[in-house]
Amino acid sequence: MELEGLLATLDDECRLMIGVVTGLPAEAFAKPTRCPPWDVRILVGHVVRDLDRVVTYLEAPAPDAATSDAISYFRSYDPVAEGPSITAGSMEVADRSGSTGELVRALEETLRRCVEAARAHDAGRLLRTRLTAIRLDEFLKTRILEVGVHGLDLADALDRDPWLSPAAASVVLGILTGLLGEDPSASLRWSDLTYIETGTGRRGLTDAERSFLGPRASAFPLLG
Repeated sequence: MELEGLLATLDDECRLMIGVVTGLPAEAFAKPTRCPPWDVRILVGHVVRDLDRVVTYLEAPAPDAATSDAISYFRSYDPVAEGPSITAGSMEVADRSGSTGELVRALEETLRRCVEAARAHDAGRLLRTRLTAIRLDEFLKTRILEVGVHGLDLADALDRDPWLSPAAASVVLGILTGLLGEDPSASLRWSDLTYIETGTGRRGLTDAERSFLGPRASAFPLLG
């Protein structure tokens, strides 16, 4: 997917989330999510933080060479070990807003800044992240995964039907298949949603699926 397509996909997926959280009563932001200890407010703060990384990294000098792509990026850190610091950062972002309405506006504004900043560069612009060096287009794929999967978490918390655009699903599935090394969904008769939920640990493998996958079952969840 070209840079403009990635930006359109990211923008579309974020706008779906913004459309859901806009106008939610304050008490809805206190609902727990399936990413404990996050509630909806912290989850939205996390997405703001995810988008802001694009702006922050583009403001820094570019590294000399890439050391990862969208797939290996998710192998560069341990989500369990880093969970507390990720949660603390997401809470800090959420706490900057004096109200849930301000938090939603921060999400919308950060999305605007993210897309605007990325459009000013070539797809091959290198970014220095905290742990890796990566092309802009590859990093945008990781942002699409983050927003898409956390959109599913938000839908679950709010008892809504899940939403995920076909373009975003394609990006997420490509990363999951790259992490596993193959696509087992057809053999297991998984829908795209089932594959994504299972690959990201939102759904556990059944005994039959573990038996079919054999040693490959130990790779699940493919990312946290």
